[in-house]
Amino acid sequence: MDSKEFDPNQVSDVETARLALRWSLEKIHGLQGEVGRSKETAKDAVEKLRRAVEQIAQKDAAILR
Repeated sequence: MDSKEFDPNQVSDVETARLALRWSLEKIHGLQGEVGRSKETAKDAVEKLRRAVEQIAQKDAAILR
């Protein structure tokens, strides 16, 4: 089950099905980890953008004085 893609038509016995399920669960756990990291990266990016917008607003206000 080392391949990147899985063909369910190749499952013909219980051992193969068990290995296929194990591979699928590992794949799901890996994807969940990626989702978590992506969410954290997006959250950080949004926070940096918010701070940049605040700084720009403060500088604009200072210029207008």
